[in-house]
Amino acid sequence: MKHGGFIPRTGDERASGDRVKAHFVNRTLFILNFHGVGRSSTTVTSTEQRFRVDVSFFEDIIDLVRGRGDVQLTFDDSNESDHEIALPTLLARHMTAKIFVVAHRIGQRNYLSEAQLKTLASAGMSIGCHGMHHRPWTGLSEQELHTELVDAKNRLAEIIDQPVDEAACPFGAYDRRVLGAVRHYGYRRIYTTDECPAFTDSWIQPRFSIKRSHDLSQVEKLVTQVPKGCRKLWWAVKMKWRAMI
Repeated sequence: MKHGGFIPRTGDERASGDRVKAHFVNRTLFILNFHGVGRSSTTVTSTEQRFRVDVSFFEDIIDLVRGRGDVQLTFDDSNESDHEIALPTLLARHMTAKIFVVAHRIGQRNYLSEAQLKTLASAGMSIGCHGMHHRPWTGLSEQELHTELVDAKNRLAEIIDQPVDEAACPFGAYDRRVLGAVRHYGYRRIYTTDECPAFTDSWIQPRFSIKRSHDLSQVEKLVTQVPKGCRKLWWAVKMKWRAMI
């Protein structure tokens, strides 16, 4: 029977739809990425300034997502504030994060030292690789990719005395060749900045970059809005395609 062109779903169809919805929701992960907290003791570029957030705003975000099992926090670029500000803020709330380190910056002014890196790891923070020289991995030669993905990883692992098997691509830049190299060199996951939710079981983990221009209501939307309808379908297909590369 027709109902104005609408055919009502049966109970089995509704139950099946609910299971699909639950499958998506239960696998969804919102990853917030930071690039420095508080004032820098050295001059930063205008681009870096766009992503560096005030301490009070950072604390508000941490309190907003505290207790959320579907939210992860990551930090890129090896800023000293990862140790000086983020670490005590997280520990006070019994939270952890992933710290992606640029190996060549270790020990330089305003960046993490070896001792600080060891402290972060011993405090339960996960240490990942953000390359050797903080340059896009796309367009590099084979030897340059080896430096960014292998030499950098080995240096980090030697410092913290732990395996390093997760990477975050600088500037969010990657292509099929980069993904192939990351897989070839044994990384368990790669983190991007594709500004969409991730799946917990996906090899590629998209993240939302927190900007200085954000306000708390915008951040709240980032960690609550899952793509719907056709957007959800495209998101799922895109994530599956990327993971197969």
